[in-house]
Amino acid sequence: MKGRTRMDHIRMKSGVLMSAFVSGALAAGTLTGAPTANATCASFFGINNGGGCTSTPLSIAIGIGNGAVANAAGLFGAAFSVGNAATASTADAFTFATALGNKATATAKGLFGIATQVGTGLSSTDGSGGVGNVGLNIALTVSAPNNTAPLNGAIAGGFGNIAVNLLGTASPQNYVFAQGIADVGLSVGGYTTGVIAGPGPFATAVSFLQTNTLVKKKGPGFNINGVIVVGGAAAVGSPKTSAPTATAVHTATKTAAAATATHTHTQKTAPAATATSRAKR
Repeated sequence: MKGRTRMDHIRMKSGVLMSAFVSGALAAGTLTGAPTANATCASFFGINNGGGCTSTPLSIAIGIGNGAVANAAGLFGAAFSVGNAATASTADAFTFATALGNKATATAKGLFGIATQVGTGLSSTDGSGGVGNVGLNIALTVSAPNNTAPLNGAIAGGFGNIAVNLLGTASPQNYVFAQGIADVGLSVGGYTTGVIAGPGPFATAVSFLQTNTLVKKKGPGFNINGVIVVGGAAAVGSPKTSAPTATAVHTATKTAAAATATHTHTQKTAPAATATSRAKR
């Protein structure tokens, strides 16, 4: 009975990924306005040189580029960002985030989460929400060289999921979601294409060289381009009709902008407040 309750919890968690964790991960640095003007920053084991990098004990964060930001939280977390306005952040234990390229964003959450973004766009992982926020998820995006839209990316959330988006172009969005339990989403060379795998378990959705197409696989089995389908609950449609993604991205934009504004305000006002307190003494 406990196992079934656990399974139901993960399925329920995956059902709201697009509107829940995306708001804290999708646009953490891509749509947040002007970043800090630092060119390079670093933070090792909780000690930083100022600028846009922070870390906790046993974690490291390095940012290279104009306005690059790297924040590593959690036990043995590592965040690396290279590029103008590139952002990498981690949370939970053994999480790794790498953002390479201008306006690249990578956010890793959930135990053993790995998120990598190469080129403009975003990649994100999140855990199951259970004890220790178990994750084991991987999200990887390698954007096409001509992609300039920030909403080209991959998101993996739940437990044991893999989301991969290779050489895609967004207009305005090109995405891969793998959510639930042991699901795989893959898109290669997509243009304004969506791939959704899960909640599973063992659901695989694949899109090769498609335009304006949504490929979905909900339960065990696989769906390749909507042509080769094994197992039930598979669908092909338009990614623009996938309302949760558009809503989540809109919410993420507002949330990230507010978070960045608060962080910047805190950095600017804290030293002044401290100086005032010392002057009074």
